[in-house]
Amino acid sequence: MIKVLIVGLGSIGQRHANALHEIGVTEIAALRTNKGQKPIDLSFDVIEFYSEEEAFLWNPTHMVISNPTSLHVPYVELAIRKDIPFFVEKPISDDMDDIHPQLRSELCQGVVGYNLRFHGLFNFIKRAVESKTYGEVVTAKLHVGQYLPNWHPYEDYRNAYYAKKELGGGGLRTLSHEIDLIQYFFGKVNTVFAKVEKNSNLEIDVDDVTNIIANADLCSQINLHINLLDPRIKRKGNIYFTKGVLEYDFIKSKVIFVANNGDEDLVYSTVEDINIQYQNQMKEFVGMSGSSFACSFEEGLQVMQIIEMCEQSNDQKKEICLV
Repeated sequence: MIKVLIVGLGSIGQRHANALHEIGVTEIAALRTNKGQKPIDLSFDVIEFYSEEEAFLWNPTHMVISNPTSLHVPYVELAIRKDIPFFVEKPISDDMDDIHPQLRSELCQGVVGYNLRFHGLFNFIKRAVESKTYGEVVTAKLHVGQYLPNWHPYEDYRNAYYAKKELGGGGLRTLSHEIDLIQYFFGKVNTVFAKVEKNSNLEIDVDDVTNIIANADLCSQINLHINLLDPRIKRKGNIYFTKGVLEYDFIKSKVIFVANNGDEDLVYSTVEDINIQYQNQMKEFVGMSGSSFACSFEEGLQVMQIIEMCEQSNDQKKEICLV
Protein backbone atom coordinates (compact mmCIF):
# COMPACT_ATOMS: atom_id res chain seq x y z
CA MET A 1 0.00 0.00 0.00
CA ILE A 2 1.21 3.50 -0.88
CA LYS A 3 1.42 5.73 2.20
CA VAL A 4 2.55 9.31 1.55
CA LEU A 5 3.81 11.66 4.25
CA ILE A 6 3.66 15.33 3.28
CA VAL A 7 6.04 17.61 5.20
CA GLY A 8 4.39 21.03 5.24
CA LEU A 9 0.75 21.50 4.26
CA GLY A 10 0.72 25.05 2.93
CA SER A 11 -0.70 25.90 -0.48
CA ILE A 12 1.71 23.73 -2.49
CA GLY A 13 1.51 20.87 0.01
CA GLN A 14 -2.27 20.93 -0.32
CA ARG A 15 -1.96 20.89 -4.11
CA HIS A 16 0.17 17.75 -3.89
CA ALA A 17 -2.29 16.20 -1.43
CA ASN A 18 -5.15 16.90 -3.83
CA ALA A 19 -3.17 15.40 -6.72
CA LEU A 20 -2.42 12.25 -4.72
CA HIS A 21 -6.06 11.91 -3.73
CA GLU A 22 -7.19 12.35 -7.35
CA ILE A 23 -4.93 9.55 -8.60
CA GLY A 24 -6.29 7.16 -6.00
CA VAL A 25 -3.83 7.36 -3.09
CA THR A 26 -5.93 7.03 0.04
CA GLU A 27 -3.27 6.91 2.76
CA ILE A 28 -2.06 10.52 3.06
CA ALA A 29 -0.62 12.12 6.19
CA ALA A 30 0.91 15.50 6.96
CA LEU A 31 3.72 16.42 9.32
CA ARG A 32 2.79 19.90 10.54
CA THR A 33 4.26 22.49 12.87
CA ASN A 34 1.18 24.51 13.83
CA LYS A 35 -1.62 22.77 15.70
CA GLY A 36 -5.00 24.18 14.87
CA GLN A 37 -3.92 25.39 11.42
CA LYS A 38 -6.39 23.46 9.27
CA PRO A 39 -6.15 22.79 5.52
CA ILE A 40 -8.07 25.38 3.54
CA ASP A 41 -8.51 23.56 0.26
CA LEU A 42 -8.94 19.86 0.95
CA SER A 43 -12.24 18.04 0.49
CA PHE A 44 -10.97 14.92 2.26
CA ASP A 45 -9.30 14.05 5.54
CA VAL A 46 -5.58 13.62 6.01
CA ILE A 47 -3.87 12.23 9.08
CA GLU A 48 -2.06 15.00 10.94
CA PHE A 49 1.14 14.50 12.93
CA TYR A 50 2.96 17.11 15.00
CA SER A 51 6.15 15.19 15.73
CA GLU A 52 8.61 13.35 13.51
CA GLU A 53 8.54 10.32 15.79
CA GLU A 54 4.78 9.88 15.37
CA ALA A 55 4.96 10.51 11.64
CA PHE A 56 7.58 7.86 10.97
CA LEU A 57 5.96 5.30 13.26
CA TRP A 58 3.17 5.50 10.65
CA ASN A 59 5.71 3.90 8.24
CA PRO A 60 5.30 6.06 5.12
CA THR A 61 6.37 4.53 1.81
CA HIS A 62 6.90 7.92 0.14
CA MET A 63 7.64 11.43 1.34
CA VAL A 64 6.69 14.82 -0.14
CA ILE A 65 8.79 17.73 1.18
CA SER A 66 6.88 20.98 0.68
CA ASN A 67 7.80 23.14 3.66
CA PRO A 68 9.66 26.47 3.14
CA THR A 69 12.73 26.21 0.91
CA SER A 70 15.24 26.91 3.67
CA LEU A 71 13.91 23.90 5.63
CA HIS A 72 14.04 21.27 2.85
CA VAL A 73 17.49 19.76 3.34
CA PRO A 74 17.06 18.16 6.80
CA TYR A 75 14.06 16.22 5.48
CA VAL A 76 15.89 15.24 2.29
CA GLU A 77 18.65 13.81 4.51
CA LEU A 78 16.06 12.11 6.72
CA ALA A 79 14.36 10.48 3.72
CA ILE A 80 17.73 9.21 2.45
CA ARG A 81 18.66 7.80 5.86
CA LYS A 82 15.33 6.01 6.10
CA ASP A 83 15.54 4.86 2.46
CA ILE A 84 12.18 6.47 1.58
CA PRO A 85 11.66 7.73 -2.00
CA PHE A 86 11.13 11.47 -1.74
CA PHE A 87 9.74 14.35 -3.73
CA VAL A 88 11.14 17.76 -2.78
CA GLU A 89 9.63 21.05 -3.90
CA LYS A 90 11.78 23.34 -5.98
CA PRO A 91 14.38 24.57 -5.41
CA ILE A 92 16.04 21.93 -3.23
CA SER A 93 17.45 24.56 -0.89
CA ASP A 94 18.23 28.25 -0.65
CA ASP A 95 21.95 27.64 -0.17
CA MET A 96 24.34 25.18 -1.84
CA ASP A 97 26.41 25.19 1.36
CA ASP A 98 23.56 23.22 2.97
CA ILE A 99 24.13 20.40 0.49
CA HIS A 100 26.94 18.33 1.94
CA PRO A 101 29.36 16.75 -0.56
CA GLN A 102 28.11 13.29 0.39
CA LEU A 103 24.54 14.33 -0.37
CA ARG A 104 25.59 15.73 -3.73
CA SER A 105 27.03 12.36 -4.72
CA GLU A 106 24.25 10.31 -3.12
CA LEU A 107 22.45 7.91 -5.44
CA CYS A 108 19.07 8.67 -3.94
CA GLN A 109 15.48 7.97 -4.90
CA GLY A 110 14.60 11.65 -5.07
CA VAL A 111 12.91 13.94 -7.59
CA VAL A 112 12.39 17.70 -7.61
CA GLY A 113 9.08 19.50 -8.17
CA TYR A 114 9.56 21.16 -11.53
CA ASN A 115 6.06 20.32 -12.74
CA LEU A 116 6.25 22.17 -16.08
CA ARG A 117 8.09 19.14 -17.44
CA PHE A 118 4.72 17.39 -17.31
CA HIS A 119 2.93 19.88 -19.57
CA GLY A 120 2.47 18.93 -23.23
CA LEU A 121 3.56 22.33 -24.51
CA PHE A 122 7.04 22.09 -23.04
CA ASN A 123 7.47 18.52 -24.17
CA PHE A 124 6.49 19.60 -27.69
CA ILE A 125 9.32 22.15 -27.59
CA LYS A 126 11.77 19.59 -26.20
CA ARG A 127 10.94 17.18 -29.04
CA ALA A 128 11.32 19.97 -31.61
CA VAL A 129 14.81 20.75 -30.30
CA GLU A 130 15.89 17.11 -30.18
CA SER A 131 14.42 16.13 -33.55
CA LYS A 132 15.68 19.27 -35.33
CA THR A 133 12.26 19.59 -36.98
CA TYR A 134 12.90 23.28 -37.53
CA GLY A 135 16.65 23.00 -37.96
CA GLU A 136 19.41 23.70 -35.46
CA VAL A 137 18.75 25.94 -32.45
CA VAL A 138 20.34 29.37 -32.88
CA THR A 139 19.25 31.29 -29.78
CA ALA A 140 16.39 31.48 -27.29
CA LYS A 141 14.56 34.06 -25.21
CA LEU A 142 12.37 33.12 -22.22
CA HIS A 143 10.22 35.37 -20.02
CA VAL A 144 8.37 34.65 -16.79
CA GLY A 145 6.68 37.21 -14.60
CA GLN A 146 3.88 37.57 -12.08
CA TYR A 147 2.99 40.39 -9.68
CA LEU A 148 3.94 39.12 -6.24
CA PRO A 149 1.02 40.56 -4.19
CA ASN A 150 -1.40 38.70 -6.49
CA TRP A 151 0.12 35.24 -5.95
CA HIS A 152 -1.94 34.25 -2.93
CA PRO A 153 -4.71 36.83 -2.46
CA TYR A 154 -5.72 35.18 0.83
CA GLU A 155 -2.43 36.15 2.55
CA ASP A 156 -0.24 39.22 3.00
CA TYR A 157 2.60 38.74 0.51
CA ARG A 158 5.04 40.42 2.91
CA ASN A 159 4.70 37.50 5.33
CA ALA A 160 5.03 34.72 2.76
CA TYR A 161 8.19 32.63 2.37
CA TYR A 162 8.75 33.85 -1.21
CA ALA A 163 9.13 37.43 0.07
CA LYS A 164 11.77 36.59 2.67
CA LYS A 165 15.45 35.92 2.10
CA GLU A 166 15.75 33.85 5.29
CA LEU A 167 13.13 31.40 3.95
CA GLY A 168 14.63 31.06 0.48
CA GLY A 169 12.36 33.49 -1.36
CA GLY A 170 12.89 35.77 -4.34
CA GLY A 171 12.09 35.56 -8.02
CA LEU A 172 15.27 33.75 -9.01
CA ARG A 173 14.49 30.84 -6.68
CA THR A 174 10.69 30.83 -6.61
CA LEU A 175 10.37 31.15 -10.40
CA SER A 176 13.28 28.84 -11.17
CA HIS A 177 11.10 26.64 -13.40
CA GLU A 178 12.57 28.38 -16.42
CA ILE A 179 16.12 27.60 -15.30
CA ASP A 180 15.13 23.95 -15.21
CA LEU A 181 13.45 24.30 -18.63
CA ILE A 182 16.70 25.63 -20.07
CA GLN A 183 18.53 22.44 -19.07
CA TYR A 184 15.49 20.31 -20.03
CA PHE A 185 15.48 21.79 -23.56
CA PHE A 186 19.14 22.51 -24.19
CA GLY A 187 21.21 20.27 -21.93
CA LYS A 188 23.96 21.22 -19.54
CA VAL A 189 24.37 24.93 -18.79
CA ASN A 190 28.02 25.95 -19.12
CA THR A 191 28.19 29.70 -18.41
CA VAL A 192 25.94 32.44 -17.01
CA PHE A 193 26.07 36.22 -16.87
CA ALA A 194 23.34 37.71 -14.69
CA LYS A 195 21.86 40.78 -13.02
CA VAL A 196 19.90 39.84 -9.89
CA GLU A 197 18.33 42.88 -8.27
CA LYS A 198 15.57 44.29 -6.10
CA ASN A 199 14.29 47.33 -8.02
CA SER A 200 10.61 47.84 -7.17
CA ASN A 201 8.77 49.31 -4.18
CA LEU A 202 7.55 45.88 -3.04
CA GLU A 203 8.10 45.39 0.69
CA ILE A 204 10.45 42.43 0.36
CA ASP A 205 14.13 41.76 1.02
CA VAL A 206 14.69 39.55 -2.03
CA ASP A 207 15.27 39.98 -5.77
CA ASP A 208 12.32 41.00 -7.95
CA VAL A 209 14.05 41.41 -11.35
CA THR A 210 16.63 39.04 -12.84
CA ASN A 211 18.15 38.91 -16.30
CA ILE A 212 20.35 35.99 -17.33
CA ILE A 213 22.42 35.22 -20.41
CA ALA A 214 23.33 31.55 -20.45
CA ASN A 215 25.26 29.16 -22.68
CA ALA A 216 24.18 25.50 -22.89
CA ASP A 217 25.23 22.46 -24.86
CA LEU A 218 22.48 22.83 -27.50
CA CYS A 219 22.11 26.62 -27.51
CA SER A 220 25.00 29.05 -27.38
CA GLN A 221 22.98 32.05 -26.16
CA ILE A 222 19.83 31.95 -24.03
CA ASN A 223 18.24 35.08 -22.56
CA LEU A 224 16.02 34.59 -19.52
CA HIS A 225 14.01 37.36 -17.83
CA ILE A 226 12.38 36.74 -14.43
CA ASN A 227 10.31 39.27 -12.50
CA LEU A 228 7.81 39.58 -9.67
CA LEU A 229 6.12 42.58 -11.32
CA ASP A 230 3.93 41.51 -14.29
CA PRO A 231 0.28 42.39 -13.44
CA ARG A 232 -0.75 39.82 -16.03
CA ILE A 233 0.97 36.48 -15.58
CA LYS A 234 3.46 35.84 -18.38
CA ARG A 235 5.26 32.62 -19.24
CA LYS A 236 6.37 32.77 -22.84
CA GLY A 237 9.38 32.50 -25.07
CA ASN A 238 10.91 32.34 -28.52
CA ILE A 239 13.16 29.52 -29.67
CA TYR A 240 15.02 30.57 -32.82
CA PHE A 241 15.97 27.80 -35.27
CA THR A 242 17.73 27.96 -38.62
CA LYS A 243 14.33 27.57 -40.36
CA GLY A 244 12.40 30.09 -38.25
CA VAL A 245 11.14 30.72 -34.73
CA LEU A 246 8.86 28.84 -32.33
CA GLU A 247 6.84 31.32 -30.27
CA TYR A 248 5.23 29.75 -27.21
CA ASP A 249 2.74 31.18 -24.74
CA PHE A 250 2.10 28.92 -21.77
CA ILE A 251 -0.82 30.96 -20.46
CA LYS A 252 -2.61 30.62 -23.83
CA SER A 253 -1.31 27.02 -24.22
CA LYS A 254 -0.17 27.43 -27.80
CA VAL A 255 2.95 27.38 -29.95
CA ILE A 256 3.27 29.20 -33.27
CA PHE A 257 6.01 28.57 -35.82
CA VAL A 258 7.01 31.53 -37.98
CA ALA A 259 9.15 30.45 -40.92
CA ASN A 260 11.95 32.63 -42.21
CA ASN A 261 9.74 33.62 -45.19
CA GLY A 262 7.12 34.97 -42.78
CA ASP A 263 4.62 32.11 -43.06
CA GLU A 264 2.93 31.45 -39.73
CA ASP A 265 1.47 28.17 -38.48
CA LEU A 266 -0.18 27.13 -35.21
CA VAL A 267 1.78 23.95 -34.48
CA TYR A 268 0.59 23.17 -30.95
CA SER A 269 -2.50 24.06 -28.98
CA THR A 270 -4.11 22.47 -25.96
CA VAL A 271 -6.56 23.03 -23.16
CA GLU A 272 -4.81 21.37 -20.24
CA ASP A 273 -5.94 21.64 -16.64
CA ILE A 274 -2.91 22.58 -14.55
CA ASN A 275 -4.00 20.01 -11.97
CA ILE A 276 -3.29 17.27 -14.53
CA GLN A 277 0.41 18.23 -14.43
CA TYR A 278 0.50 17.71 -10.68
CA GLN A 279 -1.42 14.46 -10.93
CA ASN A 280 0.92 13.10 -13.60
CA GLN A 281 3.90 14.24 -11.54
CA MET A 282 2.60 12.33 -8.51
CA LYS A 283 1.77 9.27 -10.64
CA GLU A 284 5.39 9.09 -11.78
CA PHE A 285 6.68 9.71 -8.26
CA VAL A 286 4.69 6.87 -6.64
CA GLY A 287 5.22 4.48 -9.56
CA MET A 288 1.78 4.59 -11.15
CA SER A 289 3.07 5.54 -14.60
CA GLY A 290 5.89 4.57 -16.90
CA SER A 291 6.85 8.15 -17.74
CA SER A 292 10.27 9.62 -16.99
CA PHE A 293 9.74 13.38 -17.20
CA ALA A 294 10.62 14.23 -13.60
CA CYS A 295 13.55 16.43 -12.66
CA SER A 296 16.08 14.16 -10.95
CA PHE A 297 17.76 15.13 -7.70
CA GLU A 298 21.01 15.62 -9.63
CA GLU A 299 19.29 17.96 -12.11
CA GLY A 300 17.72 19.83 -9.21
CA LEU A 301 21.18 20.35 -7.73
CA GLN A 302 22.32 21.72 -11.09
CA VAL A 303 19.48 24.27 -10.97
CA MET A 304 20.67 25.31 -7.51
CA GLN A 305 24.21 25.67 -8.81
CA ILE A 306 23.00 27.86 -11.69
CA ILE A 307 21.04 30.06 -9.25
CA GLU A 308 24.09 30.60 -7.08
CA MET A 309 26.31 31.23 -10.09
CA CYS A 310 23.82 33.90 -11.22
CA GLU A 311 24.16 35.62 -7.84
CA GLN A 312 27.94 35.29 -8.04
CA SER A 313 27.88 36.79 -11.54
CA ASN A 314 25.82 39.71 -10.28
CA ASP A 315 28.21 40.34 -7.37
CA GLN A 316 31.38 40.02 -9.47
CA LYS A 317 29.89 41.66 -12.59
CA LYS A 318 31.30 38.98 -14.89
CA GLU A 319 30.42 35.75 -16.68
CA ILE A 320 30.71 32.65 -14.50
CA CYS A 321 31.66 29.21 -15.78
CA LEU A 322 29.84 26.25 -14.23
CA VAL A 323 31.82 23.14 -13.39
